[in-house]
Amino acid sequence: AGDQNDPEGLDPHMHAAFRVALYDGKEDIVKTLDRETYRTLIGNKTFGGYPRTADYQSIHFIGAHMATVQVVVTSPGKPTLKNFYSLAKVGAQWQVIQDFVTMVPVEK
Repeated sequence: AGDQNDPEGLDPHMHAAFRVALYDGKEDIVKTLDRETYRTLIGNKTFGGYPRTADYQSIHFIGAHMATVQVVVTSPGKPTLKNFYSLAKVGAQWQVIQDFVTMVPVEK
């Protein structure tokens, strides 16, 4: 849904307490975004809007209701994203509760 700038399509997959923690290597700081800010940035096309390829590096289950997923996301001409997702199973639905991400700039 993020690839199509569709925040409503993301809603079922994001926990109510969803947040993004982004490591900004240029400034050497961590920036955080809450759920609504992230939705806005997807909707106004600041984030997303292009097809990406996901390479799942690892998936770890923590009991029956928690998991972590490490993914490297690439798209030609765009920075590589290294995402570390934290998921929680709410009822029968897995939802992302946190996305810790760092960007690897495109080499020129």
